[in-house]
Amino acid sequence: MTSLETSVGMLQRDFSSTEDPESRPTVFPVKALPGKCLGVLSPITPRKFYCSVLINAVLLATALGLLAVLTAVDRRESRIPETRLLSSCPGAWIGFGNKCYYFSDDVRNWTSSQAFCASFGANLVKFDSKEELGFLERHRDSYDHWIGLRRESPQHSWKWADNTEFSNLVQVRGAGECGFLNGVGISSARFYTERKWICSKPSSYVQCAATSGSLLHGVSWLGLTPLILTGHIYMHMAP
Repeated sequence: MTSLETSVGMLQRDFSSTEDPESRPTVFPVKALPGKCLGVLSPITPRKFYCSVLINAVLLATALGLLAVLTAVDRRESRIPETRLLSSCPGAWIGFGNKCYYFSDDVRNWTSSQAFCASFGANLVKFDSKEELGFLERHRDSYDHWIGLRRESPQHSWKWADNTEFSNLVQVRGAGECGFLNGVGISSARFYTERKWICSKPSSYVQCAATSGSLLHGVSWLGLTPLILTGHIYMHMAP
């Protein structure tokens, strides 16, 4: 060994003998490194965990509220105003199709019943279809009701109170000169017998501008009450 190599060896021994052990870097096993790093970088405490959950909940609620507001505004702006004609009937009258109907509580003979209807610009009821007849039968109570059919004698044809011909849509039973509605269909009797009666007249119309979502909402200012029959919307005046 040369003198140069001897000197280098002595310097290395001196350096290693004078080095502070605490200043040396700590060496961890390879498997322990991930746990140590996580412990140093992101320590999780119950307080931090609950704060994180609370913040996320507030952000989620805010996002949902904003989404609901935007959806409501979009729906409101997408409603297209439209004008509709609403059928209206006086109080105690019922709307069906393009007519208004009155079902009496009192009893009168056929002539007096027709006079009552005429005082309201109406006639004893005239039906033009079996659908309309079905409506009358559904709203009839257990009593017989005069209708607008009449004839001079059994040898004459039936006519309505407005003098139009009866189309013989249904059979009229009996030998009387005035027709009435009962539980088995249409029958006839003498004009002076007393029964309840049904009036009918064309309905009037009210023009109403509304959006598709608010047609039935807000019509109370017109004094109208909705009546939905056979898939159509009709209105009658509140009494």
